[in-house]
Amino acid sequence: MFWSAAIYRRPRSLVRLQLVPSYERSGNVPALLDRYRALSDLSPREPEYAYQPGRAYRKLSKWSYRRIMRQDPRSARVYQTLDQCYVFHS
Repeated sequence: MFWSAAIYRRPRSLVRLQLVPSYERSGNVPALLDRYRALSDLSPREPEYAYQPGRAYRKLSKWSYRRIMRQDPRSARVYQTLDQCYVFHS
């Protein structure tokens, strides 16, 4: 009984924050991004919650391009991304 009462008294942001490492380790990028958005909504003035979604979006981008390459290695999006990386780094 004590533990269930303690869980309900915890701040919601802390509970959501505890899920982040497991999503990150498992590679569940969409869920990771969803957690960071929820944290940002709960604590909009927390600078870390403004920074971390940017990292999550970068991971989501990499994740989605890997997925595209597995599904269709000759996809125009793959070549578009390679071109953008080339222009960005030159």
